[in-house]
Amino acid sequence: MGSVKVLDEIGSGIQGKVFRAELSEPDGTTSDCAVKIIECPDVNYANKLFGQLMKLQDLDHKGVLVPKDVFISWEEASSSVGNVLEHGFLHLNLKPSNVFCSSGGFMIGDFGLPALLSDIETSWQMTDPNHETRPSIGELVNLPEVQHLMEVAERERIALKRQKSAKVPHKLVPVDSSIDVIIDNLSSALNSEELTRASFRAIYALTSKTSSLDNEQKTVIVNAAKYHEEVQDIQEKFLAIAYNLVPLAEDESDPFCDVTACQHLMAVMKRYVSTENIVYACLQVSLLISAHRFGANNIAKSKMLPVLSLLMEKYPGDRLVAIRLALWIFWGVLAYSENKREMAKARLPQVICGLAQVASKEESLLEPFTACLWSLSIYPESSEEFKRVSGVDLLLQIIQDFQQEPRILRNCCMALATVVEADEVCAYTVLASRIDDPFTVLRNVYVPNRDNPEFVHAYVTLLAELSSYDEIRYELHRLNFLEISKEVELFYQASEKILKAAQSTTANLEAYKLEMK
Repeated sequence: MGSVKVLDEIGSGIQGKVFRAELSEPDGTTSDCAVKIIECPDVNYANKLFGQLMKLQDLDHKGVLVPKDVFISWEEASSSVGNVLEHGFLHLNLKPSNVFCSSGGFMIGDFGLPALLSDIETSWQMTDPNHETRPSIGELVNLPEVQHLMEVAERERIALKRQKSAKVPHKLVPVDSSIDVIIDNLSSALNSEELTRASFRAIYALTSKTSSLDNEQKTVIVNAAKYHEEVQDIQEKFLAIAYNLVPLAEDESDPFCDVTACQHLMAVMKRYVSTENIVYACLQVSLLISAHRFGANNIAKSKMLPVLSLLMEKYPGDRLVAIRLALWIFWGVLAYSENKREMAKARLPQVICGLAQVASKEESLLEPFTACLWSLSIYPESSEEFKRVSGVDLLLQIIQDFQQEPRILRNCCMALATVVEADEVCAYTVLASRIDDPFTVLRNVYVPNRDNPEFVHAYVTLLAELSSYDEIRYELHRLNFLEISKEVELFYQASEKILKAAQSTTANLEAYKLEMK
């Protein structure tokens, strides 16, 4: 079929409207025809109607007017080719030449060999014993031809949206206007791209100096950013505003830290996955959100965790930057037990432990990586994965290699203390470690870092757990760890938690000394 030019309306009814049109054939000839446009509320209705119209093709009588071709308008029936596939319909001859654009919008035509996907799958099952290996709907959606058409449809949608946006009446306000005036103006014409861009610029300037925005005003900003998701510079301004406002969030009602905001960040990361500055800004804002307990919980609820795992592989710049930021976000989420279910769904133990080889060789990753191991050690569900990557040996190796890094040492000691307390196998793994004389390694890290309270607390907590095992007490006694525990008791009397761990270690080692006598 050639192209159709719709001219004017000649009639209407319950089902739709009929237009006079001009049909141009490929050979250059033209003829008059009628085009009936039926509004379909959804894809299911469109498929049903299409089946009925196709059956009309079987009619062959001079007294019956049979539709020559059937079109589905994407404006009413579907937002993408993928949606049609997901509802079980297959064109069988989908190609760019069968995509028609007119003043009415984007349409797919020439349904010459249509079929229901379920019919094709049934045919495969009857003719092919290995029908399970046939492509799924998801695989069909990912075909280059289908992806091309989806891109065409998206460009058409964005162009139409911008065309409508340009017609929206609005009044641009000066940058030095009050925040109330700017937000009110933005709220009155939310779908104006030009106004949103100017408003975001002014809001960023104001939020750099003050944070006097209420939740209703913040909601307007988030909604405007969501509406213009495909406009890159607007998203850049939104992320800059978020960078100013997120650290000041006070509770879970803050629109910049709620599930909706997290889902928008996730959508932006997916859309601009190849644009480094936007992805990096999204990761930074997500990290700021995860610093709040309610923010970390909303990141988990928004299903962002699997996207972050994927970004560590697909980040367009230095991959180590993405891994570092993602690990810090993971740590924020893992710090709260209410996120345990989402952690398991996103397979975070496997993802984090899978980075062991990379992290152990990159000092910039060690602090967030060991912090994540510390948090994971609290969850019994992670113990098998910890053992699979030889977690005890890994932590001891890091302690040996980074004896001057108290924060990394603190994380390692706390992770070891937790797994030693929870699992006797891990405790005796310290004795059988691949590291040469691991207790000498532990002895040597104390003196350079004994002035750091966070390290000392983690260190004596580990000693308290290790000294509860008879076989390990021998090693601790041999290297005079009793001297260390008494010194800690003397210098950290003001810290109840440090003093308690040191006293426990001293008691265990002195009891062993009496037994030896």
